[in-house]
Amino acid sequence: MKHSIGYLGYFDQSFRDLKPGVREYKRQDGTVGQVDKRPQGVDGIFFGYMECEGKDFVAVRAQYGRTDVVLKNPVPLDSSRHTDGKGFGPKPSHFGDESAKRLLADMIKTNLDKRQELERISYELGWNGIIQETKMKDTIRVTVWNEYRHEKTNEKIAKLYPDGIHGAIANYLKAQPGMEVRTATLDEPEHGLTDEVLNNTDVLTWWGHMAHGEVSDAVVDKVHARVLSGMGLIVLHSAHFSKIFRKLMGTTCNLKWREIGEKERLWVVEPGHPIAAGLGEYIEIEHTEMYGERFDIPQPDTLVFISWFAGGEVFRSGCCFHRGAGKIFYFRPGHETLPIYHHEGVLRVIANAVRWAAPAGGPKPTFGNVKPLEKV
Repeated sequence: MKHSIGYLGYFDQSFRDLKPGVREYKRQDGTVGQVDKRPQGVDGIFFGYMECEGKDFVAVRAQYGRTDVVLKNPVPLDSSRHTDGKGFGPKPSHFGDESAKRLLADMIKTNLDKRQELERISYELGWNGIIQETKMKDTIRVTVWNEYRHEKTNEKIAKLYPDGIHGAIANYLKAQPGMEVRTATLDEPEHGLTDEVLNNTDVLTWWGHMAHGEVSDAVVDKVHARVLSGMGLIVLHSAHFSKIFRKLMGTTCNLKWREIGEKERLWVVEPGHPIAAGLGEYIEIEHTEMYGERFDIPQPDTLVFISWFAGGEVFRSGCCFHRGAGKIFYFRPGHETLPIYHHEGVLRVIANAVRWAAPAGGPKPTFGNVKPLEKV
């Protein structure tokens, strides 16, 4: 069976007006365009997508037979997962059943209010049970940790992040396929990172700035042990000075900085890395805090992003490390006084990093004195 995906306009201009049956969209210049029609020969699902800032693309619609579903929560598109590696251009792309099943399943996971309509499509195609099976597999349990002090004491920051920085990140991750998300903050008992929480966390994201010293050494030790045993850790922006990151790196993690709201361009230097999935050649942030080299960290196992700043500095802004069985990703963007955690490209990277850092399910190593496997 052949499936396809067609263009429905620019997200900021057209998404709010998209409804089942709509055949027009607004262009960026204000003129009206016609949505792509189902291509001849496509007998499966005709999906619809929109373009977001930074050349990112999201699926927003699924049509089959008399069913026409417009999503409340768009699904970020990954061509390798959703369209047999086909790109998103002026003409609809065609792809096969496996990619269509994954895209439909991802739509269901992030749009439970549309589940009945979307699953109707799967049943009409004879995919009975496949969507349900997909939904049960590979759920990543994410805990989003935030110091949560700036938002309580600074009115400007509270307006930028009414649910806290942790809320902005968690809300985005909750809309991603296959993620089960909770939050934790500094002022909760055990900083919200009890044994029960940590033992049921596959990936922990960490943001801190003004209260690194208030984080309990006992909690840091527990997080450190979980990372070594396989939990992923995503360290964000000023958390380069967090106790847990410095403990894992074994260096000062110091750097240059400047806060004048200058432009940052994050260049993708490893385009084949899963953390760069769905991105263009770079992410541009119009106003940000500068971080500059030397960044006092060990040589990363993989460097995914390098930042350039309008003031002239560069910075290793996307760094992958392995410690024990755990994977760590440091990602630079995220100053608290700026709306960086509302930037689609930045949030896309965090979601990609969560998927990369999730435990791989490999064998548990054996240590100590062992008996030989063969007769010797």
